[in-house]
Amino acid sequence: MRRFDEAEPLYREAIAIERETRGDDHPYVAYDLQQYSAYWANVGDYAKAERYAREALRIFERQPGPPSPYIAAATSALADALCAQDKFDAATRMYERSIPLWRTTEGQNDRQTFRMKGGLGRCLVRARRFEPAERQLMEALNGLRTLYAPDHRYLVKVRKALVELYEA
Repeated sequence: MRRFDEAEPLYREAIAIERETRGDDHPYVAYDLQQYSAYWANVGDYAKAERYAREALRIFERQPGPPSPYIAAATSALADALCAQDKFDAATRMYERSIPLWRTTEGQNDRQTFRMKGGLGRCLVRARRFEPAERQLMEALNGLRTLYAPDHRYLVKVRKALVELYEA
């Protein structure tokens, strides 16, 4: 039941309520903006996904304390939105920033670290930077193999990216 047209105004309303009751820089606002970014990515409007991921990231980065998984997630969402728009250099920088953030917040062998290596690899394939793409994809594949069954969707996605790379 993918009723995106009904979801969008609800996102806007939720964000407006959070801004009004908690303030523009509250982490709940950033979390809602990140979800709104994902909404726009799901409907294929990557410019809007980028806009809301950037805003969420700015708010998360202003929070006190050490880096959080929220910063890592917003950085990853921004990287995905940039790559989808063929902004490969900016996307690569964001993926390269997100990987150590995931390691710091979730651990050296966390699934998100490997998923972002896969995302970086797929983006590098699209940018036709094949050698670094293969390196990232193989690291993602090998890492994800330690965490999931061979038929897991993350592994399938990385295998498909490797096929695309080898056929390029």
